[in-house]
Amino acid sequence: MGDYQVSIGNSLGCYTISDVLSIPPGDVGIDDIDPFEELKIYPNPTTGSFTIEMDNNIFGELWLRIISENGKEAMSLNLDKTTEHFLYEVDLSRQSQGLYIINLLIDKYFTTRKIIVE
Repeated sequence: MGDYQVSIGNSLGCYTISDVLSIPPGDVGIDDIDPFEELKIYPNPTTGSFTIEMDNNIFGELWLRIISENGKEAMSLNLDKTTEHFLYEVDLSRQSQGLYIINLLIDKYFTTRKIIVE
């Protein structure tokens, strides 16, 4: 980042300087996208029912997997995310109390969150 010039010379002392080049000339690079940046899971702790809510521009199959603290799969769903705003109600009231791990996968993006069922 900054202004640069290139100088070229030879053994006889002749040289030339290039025009000034500003780097970067504009926005360059790849933006890091985190589709789960606005993810909300509430209430937490819960008595069993809770809401998963997020806003992003990633669409497609959303895989939801919930695992109990002893490693058993409590729920596994394949959902379609077709709009920017996503809202889904989950009911774990038939599960035992404890800590649960929520895994979400959409496109190439993955996140893990925790929820407590009281």
